[in-house]
Order: sequence, then structure tokens, then C-alpha cells
Amino acid sequence: MGLIVLVRHGETDWNKAQRVMGTSETGLNETGKAQMRWAARALRGLSIERLYCSPYSRTMESAEILAKELRLDPTPAQALREVGYGVWEGRLFSELIENPNYFRYLKDPSFDPGQGIEPIIRVQERAAAFLEETSKDRPAATFAVVSHGDVIRAALAYYMRLPLKEFRRIRIDNGSVSGIQVHAGLAEIKGVNLVPEIGELWQRSYIRFNANVLGSV
Repeated sequence: MGLIVLVRHGETDWNKAQRVMGTSETGLNETGKAQMRWAARALRGLSIERLYCSPYSRTMESAEILAKELRLDPTPAQALREVGYGVWEGRLFSELIENPNYFRYLKDPSFDPGQGIEPIIRVQERAAAFLEETSKDRPAATFAVVSHGDVIRAALAYYMRLPLKEFRRIRIDNGSVSGIQVHAGLAEIKGVNLVPEIGELWQRSYIRFNANVLGSV
């Protein structure tokens, strides 16, 4: 049975500032590098045969850290690239939430706002097609991909048969590892958003949820 390992790139300063990156180029910060070193150790025993990555600097840098531990050469793949956010790139998420087009974009994966912004349904189509095709030639092999939060969420939703409009319910942190085992057309989710500090992250999420949602009731 084949195992697909999905790794989100490590943290960047733009992630930390909650700024939309999209196709913008920015490298890992020190926290991001440490996250990828942890991910590399976590993957060490999985007998990964191939390593693919999105072609941006933050994913290439993340893949290189994994590659040293796994003794593999990473292969860039356009299908794993980040969502193109067009005119929204460089903006803070807190600024965009007031934009009605952005709010609709969050709710409707098929919505195409134009201005260089890629509909999420297209992101899922290209990511799933890549994973399916890559699994086809050696269905029992284990391979890893280094990509981006929304790309990984969309791929997981595809294999979980989760309606795409709900894909943002899946949390994918920087440096996290998720796994899908595929056999005879059936998929089993082996793990989602595995990170060393998972308890701390969940606690912070709980505090933010209560402040942002419950506090506004």
C-alpha cells in the first residue's frame, strides 16, 4: 500500500505576521528551519523513496532540509504550488476579512473573483491529479511532498471525501506532517497536522476561538 506524506513548509516572517504570500517569494525564518528539522527526524523511518515540492523558495528550502536527512533529491512540481492570490498578495488577513469578495472566496470554493486569484476548486483539481498520477506508477511506494496550507487542506479534503466548502476546518500548521495511505482506490488518513508542539498549538487555537467567536456573540 502506498503512503503519501504531506508536509507544509516551515514558518516565514510573513506567516508570523499573518500576511498573504501566494506567489510572493520569502524564505524560512529560524523557527521555520527548526520546524523542518523536526519534520525531517519524524520522517526518517518511513523509507521515503521520492520527494517533491512546490517551486517557491520557502518550499524548496524546506525540502532541502528534509532531503539531507532522507538522502533524496527534491523534485519541484508546479502542481504543488501555492494558491495564486493575485491582488491580495502582501495584504494582512485581518485587512482582507472586510472585503466581500474575500469573504465569499472563503465560503465558496468555486468562486472566481478574477484579478489573478485562483479558485480553490482549481487548486484541489491540480493537487489531487498530481498525487493520483504520482501514485500510479509505483502504487506501493512511499513519497513525500512539501507544499502549502491550502493545497494540503484541499488534497486531504479530496481523499477524505469532505465537501470542499468545509476544507478550512482542517488545520495545517507550518512544519506539520500529514499522511494518506492509498490501496485499490481507497484512502485511509494516517495522521493530520502532526507537529511536536501540538498541545500548545491547540491551546492557542482554543483561546483565539473563544476570543474571536464566543466573545462576539
